[in-house]
Amino acid sequence: EMNGYLYGAAEQNDCNLAIELLEEGADPNFRNSSDDLNTPLHVAAQSGSEEMVKILLRYGASVNTLSDIHDTPLLAAASGGAIKSDQDLWEWAVNGSKGEQKIYDKQNKQIFNVVKILVDAGSDVHHQNIYGNT
Repeated sequence: EMNGYLYGAAEQNDCNLAIELLEEGADPNFRNSSDDLNTPLHVAAQSGSEEMVKILLRYGASVNTLSDIHDTPLLAAASGGAIKSDQDLWEWAVNGSKGEQKIYDKQNKQIFNVVKILVDAGSDVHHQNIYGNT
């Protein structure tokens, strides 16, 4: 149960709760069976949460744990960002504004920073998921 709460804390970017749960013994490498076997680190990486990624790594999260499609947290981070679907891309292209561009730029900078943190922590940059993505 504590592990599920840690996963939720990662989803909500609740760093204080995550630290509390990790201090109480929550597993930073917990694989959520109801979410493609992702770990809290996958979730934090994909959302671009630098602080949560650092916390999870500090408490022993593995940078090379695989999801059900063999995504590492690094691949999860690479799939993150402001534009998540073709529909988002279309809406952004047609209706984009400078404000939306700033949001997009900020999210991509956060994702870039998370990618750097994961690579520096030893993430396998050559790993391929089941679709051949690296």
